[in-house]
Amino acid sequence: MKKKSTLIKLGAIAAVFTLNVSFISFNNKTQKVDAYDAASLPTTIDLNDCGEQEIRTYYSGLNSLSASERQGTNLLKNLKPILSNNQKYYSYENGESIWKFYEITDRDWVKSPASAITNGSYDANTNIITGYKYGSSNSNPYLHALYINRNVNNQTKAWGDHTQTNWGINREHIWAKSHGFQAEGAGGARGDPMHLWAANGYANNKHSNYFFAFVDKNRSYDDCGSEYSYISNNLKGYSKNAGGNQTVFEPQDSDKGDIARAVFYMVARYNNYANASSGFGTDNPNLVLVNSLSENSRTGTSSAYDPYGMGLMSDLLAWNKLDPVDEYEIHRNNLLYKNYTNNRNPFIDFPNWADAIWGTANLDGTNYNSNITTSASPATDPINAIESNRFGISTHNLELQVGETAEIYATNASSNISWSISNGTVASLNKISTSNNEKVTITALSGGTATITATSGSDSATCTITVGETTNYGTAENPLSVDEAIELISPLTNYGITEKPLWIKGIVTSNSAYNTTYKNYDYAWLQSNDGSEEQAFELYRFKLSGVSGDYTAENSMVGKEVLAYGYGKNYNGTLELATCDNEPKNPLVYEINDPEPTGIELDQDDISLNAGETVTLTATLIPNGAVSTIVWESSDESVATVNNGVVTGVGNGQAIITARTGEYDLETECVVTVTGASLTPNDYLTASTTFAALYGTESSTLTLATDTLVFANAGLSNAANIVDVQIGDVVLNGDRGTNSSNNPKFYTSDNTVRIYSNNTITFEAEGNIEKIEFTYYSDTYASGLAVNLVDIGGNVWEGSSTSVTFKNLSSGQVRIKSVSVTYNKGTYAVNAVSMEFGGKISVDDWNAINDEWSITDYGVMIFRTTEERIDSVSTVEEYYNADPANVTIVRKGSSVAPAPTDNACDFSVKVNFSRTSSFSRIYCAAPFIVAGGNYYFLDEVRYSVNSLASYYLTHSGCDLSTDALTYLSTTN
Repeated sequence: MKKKSTLIKLGAIAAVFTLNVSFISFNNKTQKVDAYDAASLPTTIDLNDCGEQEIRTYYSGLNSLSASERQGTNLLKNLKPILSNNQKYYSYENGESIWKFYEITDRDWVKSPASAITNGSYDANTNIITGYKYGSSNSNPYLHALYINRNVNNQTKAWGDHTQTNWGINREHIWAKSHGFQAEGAGGARGDPMHLWAANGYANNKHSNYFFAFVDKNRSYDDCGSEYSYISNNLKGYSKNAGGNQTVFEPQDSDKGDIARAVFYMVARYNNYANASSGFGTDNPNLVLVNSLSENSRTGTSSAYDPYGMGLMSDLLAWNKLDPVDEYEIHRNNLLYKNYTNNRNPFIDFPNWADAIWGTANLDGTNYNSNITTSASPATDPINAIESNRFGISTHNLELQVGETAEIYATNASSNISWSISNGTVASLNKISTSNNEKVTITALSGGTATITATSGSDSATCTITVGETTNYGTAENPLSVDEAIELISPLTNYGITEKPLWIKGIVTSNSAYNTTYKNYDYAWLQSNDGSEEQAFELYRFKLSGVSGDYTAENSMVGKEVLAYGYGKNYNGTLELATCDNEPKNPLVYEINDPEPTGIELDQDDISLNAGETVTLTATLIPNGAVSTIVWESSDESVATVNNGVVTGVGNGQAIITARTGEYDLETECVVTVTGASLTPNDYLTASTTFAALYGTESSTLTLATDTLVFANAGLSNAANIVDVQIGDVVLNGDRGTNSSNNPKFYTSDNTVRIYSNNTITFEAEGNIEKIEFTYYSDTYASGLAVNLVDIGGNVWEGSSTSVTFKNLSSGQVRIKSVSVTYNKGTYAVNAVSMEFGGKISVDDWNAINDEWSITDYGVMIFRTTEERIDSVSTVEEYYNADPANVTIVRKGSSVAPAPTDNACDFSVKVNFSRTSSFSRIYCAAPFIVAGGNYYFLDEVRYSVNSLASYYLTHSGCDLSTDALTYLSTTN
């Protein structure tokens, strides 16, 4: 069995660094973006909005496409090149530039009109500012910030408090950066102003990175207005429509549409519906819109084939209509386009395009319908209007059960509205208002389908009503899935119970200890076959069917598929299956007796094929009727790949295709031999390896050090517990001790750590602590601290110990502003350090390459450079040609192979290190051969100076300190 080739041909395939923690792949190099600092912001600013024709022309590239290419994910794919063309970015890390363009883009033009601008020349006739100066004493307009009541002025100044100390304004990533592009980047999505809005800091902190969705007000939730009245109706709680126990965030009504359209823009600008294989990273993420909370807590950086999501889709589609585009949003879009970003948000220009991509939902986010009936037409679609501001109704499809009711809204009527229904036996109508925005109540009467028509003058709109006969509670023969059961139980109010017991099929993931009093298990968790822990509910004190008397460990159902029978219940937010209607009064669990597989076979165990050909393998479980998921795997995807049993030849060689059971420890193999691909030296170098070893010595001494921490500068949030607080090399931890109410905490009101009665605080260090000195808030809070129940009687403790614990013996608080610690600290000196780089190639492979292509040279190429220099190129060859002075080539010989060791051609070079002031260098070693006039590299081994210490400790066993190595670089 061969492994994937580790050699890369110079100039033909990009080099990849593989062993450094902060490695960067040349193959997946992210796109270059423009980033502007404050000095390069435009000083001539056009405040005019775009005309209709200019907006339509911007999207004119869509006009020649077919209707199917102008809807759904195809529309997202085709919008992306329009939005990214000549787009300008801003560095989020250079916060000054973003805060400064907020003076224009997020300005409240009512409270701070253009006529009030004095830090530039404003011409009312042309509506243009010239000579504008950002950030000057006169550049402090009120901002239209998210989450803030619009009549509050002191919280919306452009150059107000940018920190969270007073919860002033800060920068809100509407698409949370942790959902796809969390790492710091030069620009790109992280600094895209289309979703980077000014916002209230407190509400922004509450939003965190949670999905946007309606909050269920029948369950506990947090209203930001309970802390600050000027940011009321910004809620954090559980989802109203998605159910479950994941947290979501609902902004005030006036921000809902703005946020929805910013989220829609991010998907249109950053997606991979064109199935590109590279170019994605922290600056250019792959984003999707989702309609579940499964990714709500998932964080990371997306890739070409691993998109990250935001939602909730159905609620955002509703918000797009509930809070239509307003003048402020239109003006911000045009200001960005004309002056800063050179691109537009298409969902502000054409808000109806959201429905043409994702479908529709009711105005409350319910009855999401993914059926797309419209397509984008930039030449004729109404601009900045939802449903063209013409007559319409709130939903066109509605599903009800018998006895259920729903409301439908009619809007923008030109005259009185008449309502009719095609089948009065299916549903009835009850008109409940008479205004131009009229609504009716629909009551489901019997199973079937009916069409409701609303007519106003010559305009009409319809809604299809589908009524189910009864709620499906499942049967023993046709049980509900876990997802279907959760859908029935989730809408229940606290302590609510379903009308009838449910039959459910699922897998038991865990159960608690057996209850000897009630002869049952206390509870278990049932989940669906996909193994999703989030889609699960509790079986409360369930009874195993057919088991009487005492239970034993053998009764455990964990990992087994079962039928469960009982009433669904919402117990204080926990979804569970509770008491059933027959004896005993517990949910019943029945084991499904499908046979477990005892073996697995493939229809072929040895196949041969050419590169590009396919063969299908069939896996069979033993015994007949056994059920299990089959997982397929190729030992070498450079030789052959496998997808659901379909094997495809890729390159010359052999690979082993494995089929294994997902739930059981069973597997079988097939050997695949692939021929017919063009040979290169890489085909012979599949077993080649690289190596690196570090050698060195050091000496150490102990010295006395004193470090002081002022808690106001410790970066602690208000009411933070004291956990792992660093004071130099000393760690401080608090514990509540026997106090039943409070831990030691830090408070920003007086910037002190408060030690409550019977609390303890502990100082720990590697060397002995000799002295600890406290500075108290005042004499009132300065007594009570004791070591070994002996009051220190002041603010200084002296002794000698690696761990010192203080306890507050008083009945009141001790408040500490700062603390100084004197302790023994190790210092190190490096005597000598060297690193060896090299590679190994088998003798047989060397001879085969030499016979076919002639090896003329071999050795090790060493790069001495910086992170930025490496990142600025795409290939090793490009780097070498650009700056040969930064490359050392250590040559070993000609076409004669090195002396073989263990049947391998082994060659290496040792690099010596000494103290210098240059600690930012990167060391890259690439063993190479030259065959047929081309360089071929083994995997590059790459280290920054700061990583040498841990590498040396792992490979050589000597504790070489990081501090000592900070000042090392090569002297070769």
